[in-house]
Amino acid sequence: MSGYLWLVVGVPLLGCLINAVFGKSLPKRAVAGIACTAIGVSFIIGVLAILELNTYGVADRFRVSVPYVW
Repeated sequence: MSGYLWLVVGVPLLGCLINAVFGKSLPKRAVAGIACTAIGVSFIIGVLAILELNTYGVADRFRVSVPYVW
């Protein structure tokens, strides 16, 4: 699951992008649904990541993610 942690930020950004591009042409209820769904999915991914982290031993409960190497 830790490989999908980027989705915690990526899903709300995608929802924001969809609402920014198509927001004027979509009904207000659809825009609100996209925004709430994006935040909800991000929350669920975060909770699943924390639950997975709790399965590791105390000494192994850290993860380092390197998105870019200089």
